[in-house]
Amino acid sequence: MAHQDVFFAGVPGAVRLHDCQGLLPALDAFFRLWPHAPQPAGLPSISGTLPSCLHETAPLLVITPQGRGYRLRSPWLPAPRYEPSRACLLCSLAIELVAACCHACPRLISLHAAAVCLHGRTLIFCGDNRAGKSTLVVRLMAGTARGLGD
Repeated sequence: MAHQDVFFAGVPGAVRLHDCQGLLPALDAFFRLWPHAPQPAGLPSISGTLPSCLHETAPLLVITPQGRGYRLRSPWLPAPRYEPSRACLLCSLAIELVAACCHACPRLISLHAAAVCLHGRTLIFCGDNRAGKSTLVVRLMAGTARGLGD
């Protein structure tokens, strides 16, 4: 089984891609503003420096192909998560990477939220992953709301 490790700035471990190197261009495009590389050397750190032996440790997150989709394993998920598409996988991976950053640097917090401007007021919707915040924002934007963030 061929694998490729990718390290992200602020994340204390690798994302391991098992037999899905074709995912790398999409991963690079999706995370173009989050520094990442095949080796941790030179990546910015959020809290101190990463250990020099980091590349020799077990991966923090693991992605494997499963059917037409992907399986994502993370220490913050109760069980490996099946994602039916590349887009779903990349969104879930972003959430798990943020969780990893917050775990590595406890002074950070992660807030799942989406926001719109409606009738001159800003509305912020907070909730768990997959609670429907994005769907609600898109529905409001189909009317008169202006999307501010997700």
